[in-house]
Formats: sequence, C-alpha cells, structure tokens
Amino acid sequence: MTTNYRLLSLQRDLMNTAQQIDQLCRGLEGHARFLRHSVHPEDANTMGEQVQELRDSAQDMRGIAHTIHP
Repeated sequence: MTTNYRLLSLQRDLMNTAQQIDQLCRGLEGHARFLRHSVHPEDANTMGEQVQELRDSAQDMRGIAHTIHP
C-alpha cells in the first residue's frame, strides 16, 4: 500500500490547526476572566461562547483528521 502524502499533509495540517486553536482559546479564556472582573462582565459571557465555538471547531478538525487514511 502506498502512502498518499497529500492526505498525510492535510491530516497533519488539521491537527496542527486544531492545536493552535486550543492555544488561542487558552489566551482568550484568560482575557474573559479579566473581563468578568472589569466593567464589562457581559462581554466575558460573549467571549466565553465564542471560545466554546472555537473549541468545537477544533474538535471537528480532529474528527476529520482521524477519518483520513493516507
């Protein structure tokens, strides 16, 4: 069986992007904590929802990557 290097590259890209999104989410969660204790607590809720959407996207990317068989 030959390895499809394009699919392997796509799989790696999806996993790397998901990891980068996770890192971004950690930073945004820190900012949301700051907002909760500032004069903008309602913005923290909005940001928390957006962070969860990003996490869901990262999880979707991982799921797609796991279905790829190079």
